[in-house]
Amino acid sequence: MISVDPESKEPLYLQIYEAIKSDITEDALKAGDRLVPIRKLAESLGVSRNTVENAYAQLLAEGYVVSRSGSGYAVCDVDFSPISEASIEKDRASASKERKRAATPGAIGRVSPSLVEEALGDQGLRGCIGQSNTKPMARAAHEGRSTTYAPAIEFDFTYGDRPRGSFPEVAWRKLTGDALFSVDSRANAYGDALGEMDLRGEIARRIHATRGVNCSPEQVVLQAGTQAALGNLLDLFDPMRDGVAMENPGYDGATAVFRNRGFRITPLPLSAKLGGEAQAAYIRALRTSGAKLAFCTPSNQFPLGMTMPLSMRVSLIEWAAEHDGYILEDDYCREFRYTERPIPSLQSLDTRNRVVYMGTLSKVLSPALRMSYVVLPPQLLDRWREKFARHYCPVPWLSQKVLYLFMSEGYWDRYTRATMTAYRKRRDALMECLQREMGDKIEIYGGTAGLHLLVTTRDGRSEGELLTAAEAAGVRVYPTSGYWLPRHETDPCGRCVLVGFSSIEPELIPEGVRRLARAWFPEK
Repeated sequence: MISVDPESKEPLYLQIYEAIKSDITEDALKAGDRLVPIRKLAESLGVSRNTVENAYAQLLAEGYVVSRSGSGYAVCDVDFSPISEASIEKDRASASKERKRAATPGAIGRVSPSLVEEALGDQGLRGCIGQSNTKPMARAAHEGRSTTYAPAIEFDFTYGDRPRGSFPEVAWRKLTGDALFSVDSRANAYGDALGEMDLRGEIARRIHATRGVNCSPEQVVLQAGTQAALGNLLDLFDPMRDGVAMENPGYDGATAVFRNRGFRITPLPLSAKLGGEAQAAYIRALRTSGAKLAFCTPSNQFPLGMTMPLSMRVSLIEWAAEHDGYILEDDYCREFRYTERPIPSLQSLDTRNRVVYMGTLSKVLSPALRMSYVVLPPQLLDRWREKFARHYCPVPWLSQKVLYLFMSEGYWDRYTRATMTAYRKRRDALMECLQREMGDKIEIYGGTAGLHLLVTTRDGRSEGELLTAAEAAGVRVYPTSGYWLPRHETDPCGRCVLVGFSSIEPELIPEGVRRLARAWFPEK
């Protein structure tokens, strides 16, 4: 019997998930049994369909159930050994038995909870049911903070990760089979060094239709992520002669690549309020930088979240033409705009072949796929072919083929719309809760696009104070100091923390923000 307690602090979808999981592990639901249809269960429990869908998605992600097209969800044939808290020796014996089973043929997929518990520990198990599995002590050590105390993190406002269970694994599994058994399968060949032409053509068509990018499929080069793409692009230039100018603040992943490759970096000052004086300072710094490359995020500046004005875009292109330079346009979050229509890319304005357009598939599908692409101007494409003449494409053929089928058969468009709807819901909830709980005590930057907000208090507290107070309350928000070159202590944005909404469940947002408000303003 499934029941939920609306007064419980545990999210409703986790209550449903736990009840069904218990029925499966205790053999009340047997292999092959169908779960109650989503709509019917939602009506009987008095909850939304999304709540039940989230519970079923979690069960699917962890292998308790399987999704069958047209017939809903059914219990998987999984061997669950009993877990006894009263007998440690019995647990150990059970774990030993499972290890032997895992070593025998046909044991793939038959994993008992006792082995999972032993492998992951308490923190890992909590992470598997939708809470943060980030290791607080490891993170504290990375940030140079004390590791003697690591409070439990219940509300993780991380940026960039996708929600657990959101990957379209059913469609991906089907298309993987289609790819492997297709008549044009190239599973036994190295393939095109720049990527499979059918996928490159699909990407070229889409970015022209949605972003105005002018290119042929031959100019599209597939890469294993933005940082890998940047590293390869830098190989076309000389670090002793060709400097890099980049936005300040800006994407720290790009900064790391430029530094590791030995390129001199000139910061281009930015402000959340990008008025005429700020624009002029940016262009002056660029013109006097001596750089040959300029890295920017014009459609949704990272991390400040504003859009580059047309006048600045034109000035950038003029600079590149006058100085024989190139602009690296990172259009990292082009799909997600909440209050404005999508705007044309910087590359679409370029008539002098001075813009390298960069896109990623991480924000829609999964960062774990490591798939991105660059669109090279003809002269850089010639350099690339010469430099990497004996290199192979870093993205596996199978991943490319499946993605092509995912796009060409309509899955991408439907999935992107659903993802956009889910992110808009999270974004709206976060904005509403921040305003309701803290109102004019805080300043919020961004939010019109992308997957995060920047937040600071109006009383001038430092980033470190805000992070420490939040973590003590079981809430994780993220530092922004690593994005600055150097940091602008006098700029309010220099004291901001990053609050993401890409993976936190909507049900957790209100309480997470309430905890944050009490931590930052305990007098309320």
